[in-house]
Amino acid sequence: MSTSPPITSLEGYLESRKQLIASRDVLFSVTRMYLRPGQNPDAQLLGDRLWNSPARTISDDEWVVNAARGYMAVLANADKGRGFQLIVLQQGMELQIAVQLPAWYADPKLPQVIRFINTFGPVQPKVTNLPTDELLVEWTFSAVELYTDARAVEDAVRRIGSVFECALQSFTPTTKSPS
Repeated sequence: MSTSPPITSLEGYLESRKQLIASRDVLFSVTRMYLRPGQNPDAQLLGDRLWNSPARTISDDEWVVNAARGYMAVLANADKGRGFQLIVLQQGMELQIAVQLPAWYADPKLPQVIRFINTFGPVQPKVTNLPTDELLVEWTFSAVELYTDARAVEDAVRRIGSVFECALQSFTPTTKSPS
C-alpha cells in the first residue's frame, strides 16, 4: 500500500511523473556504472575467462535509455562478441529484465540457453520465440519499493548485472577476447 498522497490534480500527476522519471534515470545511471568493465577489477584474479573481452566494453552508442518510458537497452555488437541485446523495462510496479538472443541460439534446449535460463535458479523466465527467429528470455520481478529504498535499487542493479554477466558467460566466444 502506497503512503504517497493521492494525486488529485494534473499538476500533482505531472510532479509525481517528474519524480518517477528522475528515479528511473538514477536506476539506469547506476546500472550503467555497474556494467562498465572497470567495475570488475578482480575478474582476472578470479579466473574470469572474459575478464578483458571486448564484449564487456559498452560504448556510448550501444546504450539506449529513455527514462520517461522506463526503458534501457545495451545493444548487441557481434564484432565485439556480444551477440545478444540486454533490455530493461521498468513500468508500473514491475522490473522486467530480458535478453534477446540471435537466431542461432533460438533453441531453448541448447546447453548455453539452458544455463542462461537458470540464471536465477527456481525463478524461471518467460521464453518466447520471436517471428525474427530470435529468442527472448525475460524475467519479471516485483519493484514496489524500487524508488523508495536504496536496497531495492541495489537489488535491481544486481539482478540486471546478473543477467548481463550470465549472458556474457553463456554466449560470448572466448576467441573474441584479445590476447
